[in-house]
Amino acid sequence: MTELITEKPNEVIVADQISGKDIEQLRIYYPMLTFNGKDKTKIQMSQKTLKMQMENKSVSFEILKSGKNELKRTGKSLKHRNGLVEPVYFDADGLSAKYRIYTEK
Repeated sequence: MTELITEKPNEVIVADQISGKDIEQLRIYYPMLTFNGKDKTKIQMSQKTLKMQMENKSVSFEILKSGKNELKRTGKSLKHRNGLVEPVYFDADGLSAKYRIYTEK
């Protein structure tokens, strides 16, 4: 697997590529914080974008390259050091994917 991470002000862009015998597709997971032990996260999700807001702060996850594939929720809560997370994911078209994580300026 090759992962190229590009940092810019208020965002990180990630480009992943995988190769190997019998590998046909790449799936990307993102741990969406749903509860911090005190407050629930306000979640807005579309086919390509996830926006999470809590305590006047927001973080977004956006698919930049996936073809027709879209974000999906797993519906499973997992314990995390910051509270509870629910993994969201998307299947890449083939063996490469590109996405970004950013905050509003």
